[in-house]
Amino acid sequence: MATILKLDIGDIVNIDLNPVRGEEKNKIRPCIILQNQITPLRLVTVLPITDDNGRRNSLFFCPIPDFKKAGLTKPSVVDCYQIRTVSVDRILYNKLGNAREIIDEIKSRLANILEISIDHVL
Repeated sequence: MATILKLDIGDIVNIDLNPVRGEEKNKIRPCIILQNQITPLRLVTVLPITDDNGRRNSLFFCPIPDFKKAGLTKPSVVDCYQIRTVSVDRILYNKLGNAREIIDEIKSRLANILEISIDHVL
């Protein structure tokens, strides 16, 4: 069982998302933390991050404006369609960086995807 830092909303950490099924995001990849504490079940809700190849500009993807501050090596986007709750044992390394400034935009995109009022998520 890995010891991890206290996680804050917007933190970026590497998570091993394998094994997967179907079209789920796979491999070890950076993810953004969506909750500020680990549950009693040692679970954390995250969204995977993928490279910004210029074709990911839909409702499902939220650009990370300062990828270096987020601890990333290239322009990237948050995949808002692939929300996951995972064991903290999947977290591989310490915090890479933070992208707290886009959390409200992520919440807005999640509200649209889940067809709920934004008032319920802010």
